[in-house]
Amino acid sequence: MTQKQVAEYLGVTVFAYKRIEYGDREGRISTWDRLEDLFGIHQRILREDTPTNQRRSPA
Repeated sequence: MTQKQVAEYLGVTVFAYKRIEYGDREGRISTWDRLEDLFGIHQRILREDTPTNQRRSPA
């Protein structure tokens, strides 16, 4: 799916979705619930896969 298609599904702008995808914005719980339903992946895994989280060093 394109970012535009996902944004439309979520009911947000493409800009807002990109910020969530890149980890610049947290997003509402309802948004993460819808992403979880759309992709069939638990939101915990979706959240771990954002570029911001990938840059973090282990503690």
